[in-house]
Amino acid sequence: MRKRMPRRGAVLSGIGIVAAVAWGAEAAVTLNNGSFAAGTGGDPDGWIENTLDKASRQSWGSHNGDGWLMALLGWIEGSGTYGEFYQDVANVVPGNVYLLSFWQDGDAGWNGSNVTARLIWLDSGSNAVGSVTTNLDAYTTASWAYLTLAGIAPRRAAALRVQFDAQTRATGGGGAAKFDDFRLTRTFAGGTIIRLL
Repeated sequence: MRKRMPRRGAVLSGIGIVAAVAWGAEAAVTLNNGSFAAGTGGDPDGWIENTLDKASRQSWGSHNGDGWLMALLGWIEGSGTYGEFYQDVANVVPGNVYLLSFWQDGDAGWNGSNVTARLIWLDSGSNAVGSVTTNLDAYTTASWAYLTLAGIAPRRAAALRVQFDAQTRATGGGGAAKFDDFRLTRTFAGGTIIRLL
């Protein structure tokens, strides 16, 4: 009996450690200025836009009440037919799950298309090595909706690009797709936890 009890205790202790890892695995990842509150005019700190005429920080109708959101604009003609904004997050851990949560809304007059959220995995040379995407057209003319997008970082991933983009009309464009309250978290993938068991 004395020899068996320590072994049982060790097994129970090990299960407790794994359970703690499984339940405590989620961690916030630094995604700068996810509320878009910081910035100069239409340019939000921490984010890159292809053109401020198509992707711009705006001071109307924010979800969180701070007065600022990010928008893909449909009405400014003569600036191309594509809007995009993104941020690169460094120190990605391959094999971990990255979950982006955000709120989306849109003007009733929005007539663009292919509103898309993307998680793009980049290697150390900034080359794409994988991606997860979802189309958001269905949420662009509705009221604020809470949405998520998740993916597992591949083996060679060194950074994660969080990107939103859309197509707009060359003429007769209107409305805006609106975004706010971005949050990025990282958790251990299920496979990692299984190997620990």
